[in-house]
Amino acid sequence: MSRAKLASYMRSLKMTEDLKSFQSDFTKRLEFQKITYLLQEAGADLGYRFGWYIHGPYSSSYADDAYSLAALPRQYFDSIQETVDESVLKKVQDLLDSIPSTMNKPYWLELLACVHYVKTHSYPRVSSKRQVVDYLRKLKGKKFSENDIARAYDLLHNKDFLE
Repeated sequence: MSRAKLASYMRSLKMTEDLKSFQSDFTKRLEFQKITYLLQEAGADLGYRFGWYIHGPYSSSYADDAYSLAALPRQYFDSIQETVDESVLKKVQDLLDSIPSTMNKPYWLELLACVHYVKTHSYPRVSSKRQVVDYLRKLKGKKFSENDIARAYDLLHNKDFLE
């Protein structure tokens, strides 16, 4: 995976402005982790390995790359020639646009990534919405309500992130 490809996706999703605060703002780092996880799960060939961590899917190699990109001048992103998969971008952007503006975006990104990870990568495998809700409640306690988990599951299913 090249940082240039990651930077191309970041530029396409208009994430580069937020890189200014990346190093000092935990919330931005959380959002970037979850968006990158969803990009990769949507089909972007980024090559990161995500595992379960405190706030859901996390990749230390992605964090390293993102810190490196955050230190680069903004002109770097304008000069990148890497191509991105437009269908992946559209799929992820449609999902991001589905988060109501009245909702807490970091909360929903974490929730969406957690629901997706539990449904697709947990062991033992879960197969139903009810099992995802129960499994995630065991992992995260009361951080997410059952209703929000079910809504996130439905959103991911409707946007073709879950079968």
